[in-house]
Amino acid sequence: MTEWSSCSSSTLGPRAYNNADILRRKIDSVRHIEEVFTEYLNIQATKIRERFFAAFNIKSEKIDFVLTSSATDAEFIPLSLALNSTTDDLLNIVVAPNEIGSASVSAAKGTHICQITPAGAAVQPSLSLDGISLERIETHQVKIREKDGELRCVESIHEEIANQVQEGVAEGKRILLHLIDCSKLGARIPSLDFVDSLKKQYGEKIQVIIDAAQMRIDPRLLHNYLSKNWLILVSGSKFFGGPPFSGGVLIRGKFWQQGAKKSPPLGLRDYLTKFDVPSSWINWQNALPRKINVGLLLRWEAALAEIEAFMEVPPLQRRTAIEKLGKIINTLLHDSKDVQRILLGSQCTSIVNQCPKVDGLSQLSTIFPFVIFWPKGKNKGSKLSVYETRLLHRMLNQPLAHGLPKSSPKKHHKIMNKRFITGQPVRLGTDAIGSLRLAISARRISDLFEENLNDMTSLDQKLEIISNELEELFIKIELCLRYWDRFLNVDELLF
Repeated sequence: MTEWSSCSSSTLGPRAYNNADILRRKIDSVRHIEEVFTEYLNIQATKIRERFFAAFNIKSEKIDFVLTSSATDAEFIPLSLALNSTTDDLLNIVVAPNEIGSASVSAAKGTHICQITPAGAAVQPSLSLDGISLERIETHQVKIREKDGELRCVESIHEEIANQVQEGVAEGKRILLHLIDCSKLGARIPSLDFVDSLKKQYGEKIQVIIDAAQMRIDPRLLHNYLSKNWLILVSGSKFFGGPPFSGGVLIRGKFWQQGAKKSPPLGLRDYLTKFDVPSSWINWQNALPRKINVGLLLRWEAALAEIEAFMEVPPLQRRTAIEKLGKIINTLLHDSKDVQRILLGSQCTSIVNQCPKVDGLSQLSTIFPFVIFWPKGKNKGSKLSVYETRLLHRMLNQPLAHGLPKSSPKKHHKIMNKRFITGQPVRLGTDAIGSLRLAISARRISDLFEENLNDMTSLDQKLEIISNELEELFIKIELCLRYWDRFLNVDELLF
């Protein structure tokens, strides 16, 4: 199985699994002594925060770190803090809603996002969390794509945001503005200069939330955001390849932190425990359940194994490997007659070009989205729909050689039996066009230097093996399109 799905989720690697298993065994050894058990897990939650800060070289004195079951659940944290910090109604501006967590908009409204909460409570999606008044919250979604899936020009996106901010402030509302760094397709929007200009104009009337859940971000850019007192949504999954449902929130600044001095909305008891918030949040700790989310600690333990392994690779080696791998992917996308790379234009660099100290991950492409064209038939030349792209996504992850014509070359049979996991399909615009994604993960880079962190001599040999695997992926795409109708009848697809 070959994975390129870190923009969606990843299977657990040996390094992450082993670390989580070691912690699980230690937890089991003290589970029977309640007081010791509780204190031990509280210490582990503190260690997770400390290790995260150390990995990203963050000075933790003035920064709070809340652990959440996902980066989507994390949306409840800034919303709750803002409701506590001001008596103003809120205007929550969500940018690129189709290219972030699928339930992020619902969470930004203060409503439940699925039928079961992390605490196991049965709830009704679209209803508000207890203690959150929907009358105080308005949301506005800023789409970054046209109907046909093409990117809107950045100026029109900025204009829409500026108009919403102006109207909201005129109505006496406090603005929560999301800056996406980066989206499911790799976009980074709006620009830092633009957001800085809004902050200069409106001051405390506007608060910024950074959606960095993909974690394809240079540590120095994280520092830049925190220095501005911008709240940051993070995760241990996505780029770093940790387990899904390992989210978090980095919090700095008076506006946000004064919200922690009041008790949280009652409904957060279904999403957080007292051990998920910092010990300095006394009113939150007193209001939240004492039970411990052991699974969340294990997931973060696994994620930190991958984060720390990636950070151990020297920056030059990391950058070189990502650049070379990106060049291989771009070449294959360019040479394939059935696919077309989705280019992001200025949106991809609008943030990093304005932060001159950033010279690492934030400047590099690690998500490569593409659309697929029908090579034959009545739809020849048209793009696959979202539904068709989902079918192709499933085909790529199934052994399908037995669906080929018997006369097919042995090479094709071998390739069709291989499993390739790409990022989940993303809908482009409103025309129901689908896109697939190839995403570079931290684990793939760390594994290239597993034997020797400074070994650059064997890098090209290892990349050649990866290049051959990617070439087979594109051959499988071509074969799936060629024999589409045959594969639709294969039972294993379970459509």
